[in-house]
Amino acid sequence: FDDLRLNLTSSLRLDTQLRTAYRLRDVHRQMAILHERMRADNSLRLQRLESAIRALELARQRMSLTEFRLRALRETPASDEAGATKDHIEAILLLDEQLASLQLEIVRLEGIFWLVDDVKWRRTP
Repeated sequence: FDDLRLNLTSSLRLDTQLRTAYRLRDVHRQMAILHERMRADNSLRLQRLESAIRALELARQRMSLTEFRLRALRETPASDEAGATKDHIEAILLLDEQLASLQLEIVRLEGIFWLVDDVKWRRTP
């Protein structure tokens, strides 16, 4: 008590109505609600990331299959008939469109992961 000095104008507020305790209890309650929301949001984000991983794997498999089919179709000589040649070219064009669409889908899905971990997904020259 040596450092404590009181004079006539000194005052000490006592929390006789327990306002501070009520405020602390409210803060603890709000923090618990906030933590629960954060846990739910994180769980939802993880589910979406897992879904994106599966979609990315599927898109890569589909792209590999489409590339294989396109390569096989291009190596197959077209028929001498005009209708067969037209069908052959249309099939190649259709597979080219599918391949471009799958490439865009893969880029879109990889973009999701760049938001999570930009170092892992950084492309090196």
